[in-house]
Amino acid sequence: MSAFNTAQIHRECGLKHVEFHPTLESTSKLAQELSAELAHLTPALVLAETQTAGRGRGDHSWWASDGALTFTLVLDVAETRLSPERQSLIALGVGAAVRRVIAVHTGAECRIKWPNDVHLQGRKVCGILTEQKVIDGTSLVLIGVGINVNNSLAVAPEEVRMLATSVFDVTGRSVSLTEFLITTLNSIQSQIDRLANDHTELIHEINAHNLLHNQLVDIQSVDRLTHGRCVGISHSGALQLQTTEGLRDVISGSVIRFEDPQAI
Repeated sequence: MSAFNTAQIHRECGLKHVEFHPTLESTSKLAQELSAELAHLTPALVLAETQTAGRGRGDHSWWASDGALTFTLVLDVAETRLSPERQSLIALGVGAAVRRVIAVHTGAECRIKWPNDVHLQGRKVCGILTEQKVIDGTSLVLIGVGINVNNSLAVAPEEVRMLATSVFDVTGRSVSLTEFLITTLNSIQSQIDRLANDHTELIHEINAHNLLHNQLVDIQSVDRLTHGRCVGISHSGALQLQTTEGLRDVISGSVIRFEDPQAI
C-alpha cells in the first residue's frame, strides 16, 4: 500500500494534477520531460514514493532511502505573481517554508543554509533545486524538494551519514507522509504569496534562521573563490560577506566550507 493518499493531496493543496510513481530516478527529471504537458496543468506535482537518482545543484546528487519525501512542484511563473527580481528568491522562500514545517514536527533547532538547503541540529535534512523552463511562451518554475522524513541516515553511506540527518533520527517517530507533504506544500504556497507581496518579513525570517550567520565562509562560483564572514542575506537573496576588500554580495555559488571564527 502506498504511503501517499494522492486524492487527499490533490484536494487539500489546490493542485490541478498529481503525477505519482512508486519509483522514479528523479522527480525533477520527469517534471522536465513532462513539462509540455504539465504547463497546462499548473500547479502540478510530480511525486515518488522512492527516488533512486535524485538531483542536486550542479553535478551533485541527492541520496534518499525509503521513507524520504521527494517531489517536484511545477508552477506557472505568471500565476505566482512574482516579479523577475523576486523569482531568484524562490529557493530561499521554499527553504523557509520547509524549515517551519520541520521545526514544528521536531521542536529542534532548524536553520536555512544559503542558497538551497535546510539543516536540522547542524546536519542537512532537506535539499532544494529550482529550475526554470519556457514552454510555448509559458514560463515554468520547477521546484524539486527532498526531505529526510521517515528514513534513517543510519543506513546511508558513511560520507552522507556524517553530514545529514532526518526527522525520524531526531524524534524517533514516524509521521504520515501524506500529512507532512500537504503541510509542506501549503507552507510553500504561503511563502510564495509573501514573496509576491511584501517580502521584507520573509527576508527577516530567513536571516533569523541563517545557518551561515557570523560564520567564515568559502564560496566557489564559476570564476572565483570568495572568502569572508557572513553578515546576512540581502533583500535580493544574495549572501553578504565581509571580505578583506569590503562588503561583497554573492549572488550564486556553492558553499564549500564554513566554520565559526571563535572555534579557530
